[in-house]
Amino acid sequence: MLSAEPPADPAQKRAIIRYLLLNLATAMFNFEMTFDIGNYVLSGLIPHALGEDLRIQLEELVNHMLISKDRSIRLTLPQAEHPTLIGAANLVFEKTLLNELTV
Repeated sequence: MLSAEPPADPAQKRAIIRYLLLNLATAMFNFEMTFDIGNYVLSGLIPHALGEDLRIQLEELVNHMLISKDRSIRLTLPQAEHPTLIGAANLVFEKTLLNELTV
């Protein structure tokens, strides 16, 4: 069963990260090569449970894959409980501000 809490056993946590790492890194590499974004927020149940360990290892692996392309990415964990709501509020604020400036 999935839980938002980190695994109690550090060896189990390392095993889960090892299992996920290559597939996540490959997906992020492909995404970065297609869209050239550079900054990503790693959110959801799994990153929440695995935390900084997953973020650090994933960022290092993707940057290693990108080194020959002279590019890099930066991964961060959400800084709020509900980052989607904050992102939506930011979009509304920007749209309102832009509408006011163009009138």
